Amino acid sequence: MGFSSSFCLLSALLLPCCWTKPLVDRDGTGGVLPSDCGRPLGSRIVGGEETTGQQWPWVVSLNMVWGSHFCGGSFITRRHVVTAAHCVSFFRLLPHFLRVRVGGHGAQVTARVALVSIHPDFGRLAKFDSDLALLTLTEAVVFNAAAAPVCLPTGGATPGRAATALGWGKVSEDSRVFSQSLRQVELQILDEAACARYGSSMTSGMLCAGVSGGGRDSCHGDSGGPLLTQDEDSRWVLAGVVSFGRGCGRPDYPGVYVDLFHFRDWIAEVVKQ
Repeated sequence: MGFSSSFCLLSALLLPCCWTKPLVDRDGTGGVLPSDCGRPLGSRIVGGEETTGQQWPWVVSLNMVWGSHFCGGSFITRRHVVTAAHCVSFFRLLPHFLRVRVGGHGAQVTARVALVSIHPDFGRLAKFDSDLALLTLTEAVVFNAAAAPVCLPTGGATPGRAATALGWGKVSEDSRVFSQSLRQVELQILDEAACARYGSSMTSGMLCAGVSGGGRDSCHGDSGGPLLTQDEDSRWVLAGVVSFGRGCGRPDYPGVYVDLFHFRDWIAEVVKQ
């Protein structure tokens, strides 16, 4: 099988979508990177049990105007969502066809998109080079238990560090449908050698995450969603964005993610516009 441009979460935990409806801030600009980030109001139940829907309030589902999920994304401000460029490049001139579903797949609250910003180097050195996009919403969302920002990284992701990927993608490579619930999978940041088989498809703005021997991964439908780590203050940080891979959970082919630290300056520049 060739490279996957969208991804699934294998060996994942179900996250029920039962969040409260966020309000819309019609007067706020939402164009400031918040310092209070990465702290959900919900709490996790340790040991493989269900997690509360409010644990990941920055995760959003990207939908076409007629309502079908196709990719994920993450709030970084009240008006900005980070996702993968390959998910939304088609909508650069048609942002009105995009919807950002807040509070999980199946939630009733959606936000409209005013602008799709694609990184200028997308696809330059390789198909998924600089696979990063920023969506600007038409109206700012008021952050609460259902919607909150994730933090941007202040340093590079260290190999060996624990990471969590989230999404509504397929739960196996052979599955034909996306998950109806947000799912999470525990992974590890890997060094460059772990992704050696991707060859020239790997560029400097990418990182790999997975587990030894495969079996846990992101998959089709998870593209654009977050790869999270925690900082020293236990805040959740958007270390990466799901980008591509070969199959799902295959040995020697871990998932490849956009390295957010590499693109932090570009994100800050777009947000200030």
